[in-house]
Amino acid sequence: MKMERRELENIIRDFAERGVSVSPEALSFLKEVDYKIYLDNLHLLGEDVAVVLPRHLEAIKKALESKSKATDAREALQQEEKIESAIEIEEAPEIKAVRGELEEFIEYFLSRYERIFNLFGENLRNRARSVAEAKIAKKGDSLLVIGLIREKIESRDKRVLVMTIEDKTGSMPAFVPPEYKRIGERITLDQVIALKGTATGNGGLSVERIIQPDIQEHEPNRAEKNVKAVLISDLHIGSLYFNEKAFNSFVRWLHTSKARLVKYLVIAGDLVDGIGVYPNQEEELMITDIFEQYKMAAELLSKIPEHITIIYAPGNHEPVRQAEPQPKVPEHYVSPLLGMGREVLLLPNPCYIKLHGVRFLIYHGRSLNAIFKHVPGLQPISPETVPQAMKELLKARSLVPVYGESPIAPQPYDWLVIDKVPEVFHTGHIHVYGVDEYKRVKIVNTGTFQDQTPYLESMEVTPTTGTAAIVNLRTLDVRIMHFAK
Repeated sequence: MKMERRELENIIRDFAERGVSVSPEALSFLKEVDYKIYLDNLHLLGEDVAVVLPRHLEAIKKALESKSKATDAREALQQEEKIESAIEIEEAPEIKAVRGELEEFIEYFLSRYERIFNLFGENLRNRARSVAEAKIAKKGDSLLVIGLIREKIESRDKRVLVMTIEDKTGSMPAFVPPEYKRIGERITLDQVIALKGTATGNGGLSVERIIQPDIQEHEPNRAEKNVKAVLISDLHIGSLYFNEKAFNSFVRWLHTSKARLVKYLVIAGDLVDGIGVYPNQEEELMITDIFEQYKMAAELLSKIPEHITIIYAPGNHEPVRQAEPQPKVPEHYVSPLLGMGREVLLLPNPCYIKLHGVRFLIYHGRSLNAIFKHVPGLQPISPETVPQAMKELLKARSLVPVYGESPIAPQPYDWLVIDKVPEVFHTGHIHVYGVDEYKRVKIVNTGTFQDQTPYLESMEVTPTTGTAAIVNLRTLDVRIMHFAK
């Protein structure tokens, strides 16, 4: 009953975000189907509705069936068309060696602050006052401060949340009243945010509004040709728990007519299980040599149709540094992949690329652990909550908003800031798939090809094994497919 009530609340909330209500009859229908199909296609009604009724859902269903038939006909005409690769590496981190000294971290956080500060609107930036100026303001003066959240504590009666916000000029307490406390609780430490309110007269700020840098809704780029990309992650080849049967089923599907428009395979990290990633890992390995793991990976990937370009970025199990941003996997490890006689593109983590003009932000997703830990309402981890966690990164405009939970390399330029709005935001790491849309951005976590491990079992996480996401680059439709029986 609890799970069903949560699902109903999700349906009501998601439709409300689109400005419509759902009648009880329509709600009964939507809880039995993938309601997001209807949510994403409200525009097919051709009219604005305040309340979604069963007849509206029937109209959307008929429109989708008609659209599907027309799409199938177009795809059949293009079946023999040869599609050339069109890949642009739009932004890749410049990986530099670091010593881990205090001065490097100061320079790193100054870069974070300045880069995210400039993502706020010009009007907001012009009205912002430094912390030093805000601290000496008279009681009742209107204030707007942009800074980094250093600390959060509750008042003794737990009604007020006290944030410490800082910038280059100093730090000050900001008092978040009960009516805004829930919003404040969702803000993690080390985020750069704007706080609007009034001066307390003794160096503090009484908060009336919390503003995140957030992404702006945009008109997404689309491919001119009917071409598709398949997104996967977390294969963990070499692990005893790698589900080779599911992966072979996926490869067989790529050889069918249904996959004829697939031109790209994007792997968002953890292609192999690696060596020495965690204590006693060797007890869970089928292959205990990293070079042999990549040989097996090449054997498996070589079965994929040759016209498909493989795009591969590392995760926390690859033989590269753990701290993010991560460089691409060195060629001496992946030489079996590069020797397959096909197009293989190695990328760092994270990375912005464009496929036929469609912008992808590819990030393995290690920081999602901290988001699940610190943002209320995201547990348990599920296909519904994974996209919600990814939205928090977009709102914060940072791939790793929380410092200290996952390793960060303190480079002088913060490459982990989300400065460009992608069409597709692709992550992995969590081993649970999730698909959603936020401000016209397709949010995709691609699950895993690894079965339940002792670690995931101890964390009470049930992996969604054998999942892959198919993205139509012309329509930006996303479909999850399941290959594990």
